[in-house]
Amino acid sequence: MLCATSAVAFFRVAPESWRGVVWAEDGAIFLQQAYTTRLDQSLLEPYAGYSHLWCRLVAEAVASLVPVSWQGLALNIAAAVAIGWLATLSAQVVRAHTGSRWAPWAMAAAVAAVPVGPEVFDNIANTQWFLLPVAFIALFWTAPTGAWRVAVAATLFIATASSPFGMLVTLVACLSWLLLRDRARLLVAVSALAGTVLQTVVMLGAPARAEAGPPAPWQAVPAGALRRVLGDGVLGYARHDPSLPSFSLTAGLVVALVVAALLATAVATGGGSTVTLTVVVAGCALGVYLVPLTVSRADTVSSWVTGRYYVPAVLLMWFALVVLAHHALRAASSGPRSPVRWAGAAVAGALLVAAGYGMVDSALAPTPVGRVDGPSWEASVDDARSVCSASGRAQAEIAIAPPGWEVLVPCADVR
Repeated sequence: MLCATSAVAFFRVAPESWRGVVWAEDGAIFLQQAYTTRLDQSLLEPYAGYSHLWCRLVAEAVASLVPVSWQGLALNIAAAVAIGWLATLSAQVVRAHTGSRWAPWAMAAAVAAVPVGPEVFDNIANTQWFLLPVAFIALFWTAPTGAWRVAVAATLFIATASSPFGMLVTLVACLSWLLLRDRARLLVAVSALAGTVLQTVVMLGAPARAEAGPPAPWQAVPAGALRRVLGDGVLGYARHDPSLPSFSLTAGLVVALVVAALLATAVATGGGSTVTLTVVVAGCALGVYLVPLTVSRADTVSSWVTGRYYVPAVLLMWFALVVLAHHALRAASSGPRSPVRWAGAAVAGALLVAAGYGMVDSALAPTPVGRVDGPSWEASVDDARSVCSASGRAQAEIAIAPPGWEVLVPCADVR
């Protein structure tokens, strides 16, 4: 599963990923600082006002271990493998709740091919938008072995130390331990808390961020959830003209009705635990929708520029939907025949088919402007090597995407 989902994530931005096209902060901020700053110093170095532990670790490993000509490809592979790991972890949680064969794969596909946020794939700077929801999902699982528990704890530490919104994960993790008081949850809570402490230290020492755009009016917040989370989260961002948001709003309303139907089916067929899990997950999804939206003042209409802000809520929604769909299909196949059970199964099947369409359609959509025509990293390194050889300069610029971004690398390393 790890290999399959990593490949899906990697080729989502093909052939740009294979050409080693480096995106913005991946090169100009994190890789460049890995060349100029020691790791112990860069871990406390803020960017955009907060800590990016994951990005710092990957950039340091790439700069230290990978030849310069291959570093663009290495960054893209690292981002894809991270998504593959998070898809695999979320699938394990779904398997524990359902015991199903297909449901874990459906959840993994939702992570690896999430049909929103076209700018989040194959770049380490935006991996935080996958770390955040899967960290929440991991809280709903007691890992069966020590190795899995360590892996979950490490994931939560990296998630909370890489995103300021990870504080929401820490809050839920600590509440979970206070309610259940078992060792596995204590390890998870401590790991999340440690990441939050590191994040807080960095944020307190960071310079003030520039003021974001105007806040969205409150009446736009529910409509934004219907458009971006429910509508795009199932049918994808590529199916409509972004300038015509009404279609997306209608799709969101339809998905909301589908969710209500699945919840009703679960209540009618004895799925009390499924309903409880869905309600709790929906609360987490609401938090990771409202808090980033409020802090970053993201546009609730456009599906291109601010799509990353909706990835966490979409993936949490999909965790709940996969569990609900599994219950509906199992109730129809194993319980007494009734119109309610068959209607629930039909709705669940239609939802899964629609989601498959949304994932494929969004994967086939054009890559966001600036990435598709970005320069090959290896070609840019060759140009920088020629500049260093001809001029005797101490450092050279390596062009990346989008236009105007570059990496300053010492000529000694370029050669």
